[in-house]
Amino acid sequence: MKKLIAISLAILMVLAAVGCNTTTTKPTAEPATEDPITENTTGLPTATPQQDSEPTAEPTADLPTATPQQDLEQTIIETAWAFAELIEQVHEQQFIKEGAEVKLSVSGNFADVCFASALYPYEMLYITLILNENGNYEVSPASCYIDRAEGVSIDVTDARFGDDAIGNKSDELHNAQIVVTVDDVRAAGCEEEIGSNEYRAAVAEVYGEKLAEYYRGSFTEDSLFYCFDVRCIDTEAGSTVYPEDSYYNIVIAFRVRDIRPFSYLFSFGPYFVSGAYHPEYEGWLLYWNYVNIELQEDGSFVCDAYLNGAA
Repeated sequence: MKKLIAISLAILMVLAAVGCNTTTTKPTAEPATEDPITENTTGLPTATPQQDSEPTAEPTADLPTATPQQDLEQTIIETAWAFAELIEQVHEQQFIKEGAEVKLSVSGNFADVCFASALYPYEMLYITLILNENGNYEVSPASCYIDRAEGVSIDVTDARFGDDAIGNKSDELHNAQIVVTVDDVRAAGCEEEIGSNEYRAAVAEVYGEKLAEYYRGSFTEDSLFYCFDVRCIDTEAGSTVYPEDSYYNIVIAFRVRDIRPFSYLFSFGPYFVSGAYHPEYEGWLLYWNYVNIELQEDGSFVCDAYLNGAA
């Protein structure tokens, strides 16, 4: 019995020892998961995400606006330039628009614009504009001309003309003899009595045509005064200066290569033809002469080739 008790106690002691060495494992919480952080090893700055935002307008500087005076001057230049382009076309010239200046009269009724010549150094095309009844500036062709630039010596600009070239040609025109015969008048279709007003009118027309023909033969391409074309565009009886029926105004139009020396050829400066006067000859150079159709005994007429604007 004692032996049985002793064995039972020994078994209990073994079981107690085993129970003391057994540990209970408690469940551990999983570590919180975080976004992986990538280390920047390049040494370059990393981009940061941008937030959506409204675009910011760039500040703009105020542009300068033209003054009313500047607008007026530009309008005047454009009007004058249209006429300059006409002269370029008719006379085969070239002018420079850039740098054109406007000179207004104190009253504002007149304006002058000048354009430099691209073909002939130190020369300018001077254009005069008049304020019309509608308040707009319009070109006055009769007041336009070509001359040397302001402040430039005449010795500089006229050196290319040659010695006495203008004077010698003027003398030649003075000494020329343009003859209109009775046969010429009859060939022109006039059968009126010699000495009648109708006959004198026919003589004036034939003289004008012969004069233009003479100029075409005289102002040749090798001449300083070369003309592309010459036309007699009008023969008018009488005038406010010479009202007699025997006086006629012979009007000649020229297309000229070199306008300035040609302008010195006669005793007065030429006009540019107005479109209101003769549209088909607008822009041509205009000269005229009042001649007394004083007939010879045989009904013929003789006159020189010099145009001086007077009888």
